[in-house]
Amino acid sequence: EFSYYKLLTEKNNSIWNIDDLINSIKIGAVKDLIEKLRIENEVKEKSKIKKQLPAVSISGIFGNSRTQDQLLKYSGLIQLDFDKVPELNSVITKIKNDPYSFICFISPSGNGIKLICKVEPDSNKHKWSFNTLSKYFRDKYKIVADESCKDVTRLMFLSYDPEISINKNSAIWTFDIFQSENYNRLVNWINKDQKFIEGNRHNYLLKLAFAC
Repeated sequence: EFSYYKLLTEKNNSIWNIDDLINSIKIGAVKDLIEKLRIENEVKEKSKIKKQLPAVSISGIFGNSRTQDQLLKYSGLIQLDFDKVPELNSVITKIKNDPYSFICFISPSGNGIKLICKVEPDSNKHKWSFNTLSKYFRDKYKIVADESCKDVTRLMFLSYDPEISINKNSAIWTFDIFQSENYNRLVNWINKDQKFIEGNRHNYLLKLAFAC
């Protein structure tokens, strides 16, 4: 569950769940505004239209204000925005088939990708989850996520995409030290003068433990 706002400037919110979001995007609850936005070329006018869209704070439920101290419940969901993606159709097909892709759809502008992933249900790990997920998708698909989404309070505008992809069995992004960049650096450093072989396993692991 997460907060839903009728407008960007709204302080009052209602509670939505993931099915509410999927249905809204799939059937086109804001189809007219989205189609108008996608054909508009003037930047100021596009911004004006976008501000009329409802939005959700996908990462949780907020109280009287959308600030970190007013986060009442963390959803265990995180959004990644990929703007102005070249070869959009080809890339989004790959993203939809990724094991960590929970919900994936075309952005309101029509030239980007909105992605929702499952993460550990701990708001303290939100920025870590964003940073590592961003790196994962950047390394694998050569696309760069919008940095502003690392903020747990970040709003996600509703869009329209009848081809929205949903994988309810998608994998949860969890912390794994053995996949971390720092851990791999330490292993490479130790491997320069140590080997994990019979007769040296204890020394190897002891040195690795101290290094960690």
